[in-house]
Amino acid sequence: MVWFDEPAPPRATPQLSRDRIVAAAIDLADRQASGEITMRALATELGARSPMALYRYVGSKDGLSDLMADQVYGQITVPGGDGWRPALRGLGTSAWAAVRRHPWFARLAFSRPPLGPHALS
Repeated sequence: MVWFDEPAPPRATPQLSRDRIVAAAIDLADRQASGEITMRALATELGARSPMALYRYVGSKDGLSDLMADQVYGQITVPGGDGWRPALRGLGTSAWAAVRRHPWFARLAFSRPPLGPHALS
């Protein structure tokens, strides 16, 4: 699981980091009609010399997908207070807003296990 793997220390590309790669991937997926991205397009977006440089930080394309999905899970809130019905309605409303902001998330949310720290919280 990608959350337990520490990225390798950077060598010659100080502009890359796991957080920067995930943020750029989300931005790129948001701009694509299908939400599909390639590691090559992401590397170009980040100014990396090679797509292989990204794998040092995210492990694999599936690892990147997991990190992207978990980042969006972090945008979903569960309101507290007034009982389970308002909480469930608020959860649904918040999740729907996240899907509207990031349409590709709907596909990932049901194809990848929600095991990241944001999803679990």
